[in-house]
Amino acid sequence: MSDLSTRSRWARRVVTSLLMVSTSFAQKDTKPTVPATTAVTTDSYRVYSALLVQQYRAWFRKNLPVKISAYTTVPSHGPGGSLIAGCTSGAENDADRDLIKELSSDNVPREKLEAKLVVPGSYLIVNGRADIREGIEPGIVWLSRVAFSKDRKHAMVWLRNFCGSLCGSGMMWKLELTTQGWRVIKNIPNCGFIS
Repeated sequence: MSDLSTRSRWARRVVTSLLMVSTSFAQKDTKPTVPATTAVTTDSYRVYSALLVQQYRAWFRKNLPVKISAYTTVPSHGPGGSLIAGCTSGAENDADRDLIKELSSDNVPREKLEAKLVVPGSYLIVNGRADIREGIEPGIVWLSRVAFSKDRKHAMVWLRNFCGSLCGSGMMWKLELTTQGWRVIKNIPNCGFIS
């Protein structure tokens, strides 16, 4: 009798353990562990290259390669910031406000950059933490996805760099497609910071 009850208790424990393990695996399978990413389009590389060349040429004149994050970012100014509210108030029309809203959404996959930029100097695509020299611009550069207007003649990009505790900046840039390629029109008023 005691041998039968011992086997019964053992069988219940095995079944309970198997149920717990299978439930644990089922729960893990439904939660993505790594955010989904997509590849950057050729048009986006053209926009990034134009912005970097036209506004940040001095970064590439130094002897050190510019470090650029491998993954796109969402416009931000750190915790508690009201950057997006400032961006939308500084936009001159509804089309620009729509592009800013698109860029600030957390519901879209990040994009992964490759070494396809056309710039007047060397750069490194950094996957993970980058060693930076305190107070030496640009440090590390993050780019947002590119938001294109419906007619694909205008684009908006957030560019941020960090070079130490009181060194860095972030700006929202608007570009226009011309017969010579993409040209920076302006940065959006009230939509940026300089440390």
